[in-house]
Amino acid sequence: MDTEFKPQDKTEIRKLFPEIELISSDEIKEGVTKVWIKAWRGGGWDRVEHAPLMIRDIHDPSVGVQHIRVSVKLALAIAEVLELEMGQNLNRDYLIAGALLHDVGKALEYAPRGQGPLTGSELRHSVSGAHFVLEVGLPMEIAHIVATHSKEGVLYDKSLEAEVVSRAELLAWEVTCRQKFGIPGSRYVEGAPVTKG
Repeated sequence: MDTEFKPQDKTEIRKLFPEIELISSDEIKEGVTKVWIKAWRGGGWDRVEHAPLMIRDIHDPSVGVQHIRVSVKLALAIAEVLELEMGQNLNRDYLIAGALLHDVGKALEYAPRGQGPLTGSELRHSVSGAHFVLEVGLPMEIAHIVATHSKEGVLYDKSLEAEVVSRAELLAWEVTCRQKFGIPGSRYVEGAPVTKG
């Protein structure tokens, strides 16, 4: 899929996800921005923030944007503790990029079939997201984080960066389930009626 990367689209993505500026590598910043534009355009959304970037059952698109931004902040907090307390260094650029992109494929997976050129649920978001990461030339290590952050990743040995992003985004998911549905994340089933208690 050919995507034109217009300056105004890049500006829009950078405003929506200001954590991109925390990445030290200009090439990775640019790549993360391009991945978001490809997913936005591939899903056929008027605006990227109109895509349900978390789950379909939450009809407030800002929740998906918040989930991604909180996942980045949690991942960075975990990385800081691991470095200060255990001397474990992580690649911060890969960590931030992976957290920013872990759910990028949902712009395609949750788009109504035919709304955009790559819409539909035949590929889970972790697969389409990892594909876009590689397509724009970002490192395999970032694609690995995106590909392994969800249930597809349970069969793989994950990098430490992937482990941190996976745990950070699961915690953000857990809090959202409790706030929006009043139930633990383990009890949520997409599309099923939510029963509290």
